Amino acid sequence: MMKHLRVLHVEDSERDVLALKRHLSRAGYDVVAERVETLAAMSVALRTKEWDVILCDYTMPQFDAMSALKHLQATGLDIPFIIISGNIGEETAVEAMLAGAHDYLMKDNLARLAPAIEREMREAEIRQSCQQAEEAHRASEDRYRDLVEYSHDLICTHDLEGRILSVNQTAAKLLGYDQEYLLDKNIRDILFTKLHNEFDSFISELVNTGIAHGLMSVQTKTGEKRIWEYTNTLRTEGVAAPIVRGTAHDITEQKRAEAALMASTAKQGQLLERQSGILDALPAHICLLGAAGNILEVNATWRHFALLNSFGGNDFGIGSNYLEVCDSAKGDCSADAKQAAEGIRSVLAGKLKYFEVEYPCHSPDEMRWFRLSVTPIQEDASAGVVVMHVNTTERKQADNVLRRQLDFTSTLTNSLGEGVYALDKKGCVTFLNPAAEKLLGWTEADLLGKKMHERIHFQRADGTRVPGAECILLDVLRAGKTVRVEDDVFTRRDETMAQISYTSSPIISNGQVTGAVVAFHDITERKRAAETLQRSEEYFRSLIENATDIVSIVDADGVRRYISPSVERLLGYRPEELIGQNSFGLVHPEDVPELTALFAEGIKHPSRVITKEFRFRHKDGTWRTLEMMGRNLLSDPNVAGIIINSRDITKRKQAEHELAESERRYRPLGEGILHQVWTAQPTGQPDYFNRRALDYFGLTTEQMRSARWSRLVHPDDVKLCVERARRSLQTGDDYEVQFRLRR
Repeated sequence: MMKHLRVLHVEDSERDVLALKRHLSRAGYDVVAERVETLAAMSVALRTKEWDVILCDYTMPQFDAMSALKHLQATGLDIPFIIISGNIGEETAVEAMLAGAHDYLMKDNLARLAPAIEREMREAEIRQSCQQAEEAHRASEDRYRDLVEYSHDLICTHDLEGRILSVNQTAAKLLGYDQEYLLDKNIRDILFTKLHNEFDSFISELVNTGIAHGLMSVQTKTGEKRIWEYTNTLRTEGVAAPIVRGTAHDITEQKRAEAALMASTAKQGQLLERQSGILDALPAHICLLGAAGNILEVNATWRHFALLNSFGGNDFGIGSNYLEVCDSAKGDCSADAKQAAEGIRSVLAGKLKYFEVEYPCHSPDEMRWFRLSVTPIQEDASAGVVVMHVNTTERKQADNVLRRQLDFTSTLTNSLGEGVYALDKKGCVTFLNPAAEKLLGWTEADLLGKKMHERIHFQRADGTRVPGAECILLDVLRAGKTVRVEDDVFTRRDETMAQISYTSSPIISNGQVTGAVVAFHDITERKRAAETLQRSEEYFRSLIENATDIVSIVDADGVRRYISPSVERLLGYRPEELIGQNSFGLVHPEDVPELTALFAEGIKHPSRVITKEFRFRHKDGTWRTLEMMGRNLLSDPNVAGIIINSRDITKRKQAEHELAESERRYRPLGEGILHQVWTAQPTGQPDYFNRRALDYFGLTTEQMRSARWSRLVHPDDVKLCVERARRSLQTGDDYEVQFRLRR
């Protein structure tokens, strides 16, 4: 099957274009091509059509490859640009490649043409995909960061030694510390002393199973003891060292409620009076089970949930056997229900002091998870148990988000288009991502443990040396402050220089700078675009400064902010005399009302272009008639004003007045002549007929004007009339000719 290929040929030889098209057709391409050989034609082709590749001759009578390449780069289009020439030298070809050409071939050797096109089209597609992926990543990262930071659960990561790597604001707030303070602190520091040894058991469980969950007691900044329920997982793939990802939920109040509930069983009389109030005040779904598993009491949250999910039944299940309900469960939830029943029986039998299990409880409208916990009402579990269902949906979703985010962040670091490397305290490389390898030409293995300054930042753009004491990047390690540099150079492995911008931030551990992270990207194209923009601005400023018309910009109050120098030549004022003045101050008083009304209309309807003729006082005191055209560009941040173009039409208006006066005087003369009188423009378009002519032809004035005068003349006489009229126009002489007219 033929592959479709859109080719723009920048070539002065049609024969060479046909030869290239035949070659590509033999290579399996269905070619759609267009040939241009000037800058203007190329600009139109790039603006109006899409192209897969540009094949450009190096030298042409009116154009050349380097100019074409510069123009393509200025448009910002990413189209493969391949030079095909009959006499290009190797040195010239290398110069073109350095300037941005993607490949070059000789016209007498086109064997590489099809592979080169395929390669460059693939690379262009890859560049576009990378850009789209980077934009998607930034949006995704923002979403995941919000989920983590604003989760009601506590989320953190730490290493196997317990050093905290990241922590969300919920955890920091509950502990009473700033997030920055907790970073690099050890988890043991916030555990109660008697629990320090249990941390090693927790780490062992993680290493052996990859997951650990349970309860921990932590100490806040004020010394308060809080109880957290945690679930942690261990990540070992795609990271330099194992990372523990943890989420926790503060269940202090829940535990206090459970403790209060168990303590209250010692006072059965008080329990009967207070039990319902306590249960109803708790946010969890709670029921009390007797020794046989029968439901004794449920709280308000339980009843509310039952009503929402159509589980009300007879008195919300009170009196029914909870264990039998679990044993008889069917469908997807049956396994979780049977596990819950087994755990409750174990607590009732005294085999377990505490049991919990997390299970899904999805509705048609949302995904939900709950944690079931079972504790004895009294020391003797035979008195019954408290069964509590706590909604853990937010924590579960946060766990999933954290897991995806960590995986995503790891993948992202290796897929970023921006170069990233890390340094230790001595300025030696500890990490280099693939983008940095590509931009610098070094591999991570080449640079690990090497001083980065001596490899890439030892010289300035002019080639002079940069001592280590003057290196901005090393200053970050010395001062511990983030720096951002918009324009600098790095030296690549091949000793070429890359224009870059970078941000370097210190890595701080326990208040000490232990290294730095540098993120950088190549700004060569951006610099080139900025230079192009500057030239464009200078060009258009020169046009305005030297225009014959007067160009002015006024604000919404009609005050001039700018007026072009041509105002002095046309109206006698220097620009500085008018800038800052109201635009209507020198307008003829009779023209001011209508002009101000039009100005207000322009403010109200920005899309409307306003035109108007008005009189303006010249510096010599005379009145000049100006024709202006204005457009509201207040919303355009590049203008932020109303731009007005004014032209002096005083002489034209005088000529029109004299013409009208002449017509007024001589029209009666034409109407009084007994002969036909009619006039025509040099184009042959009739514009005046006296009454004799209209009566002769039997037509109205409009009908006569719609016809060319040659249609009123006999066909055999038209040529003679045209020749005489043309000669008269050229010489200015009068002429006389006899011809026949049609009626």
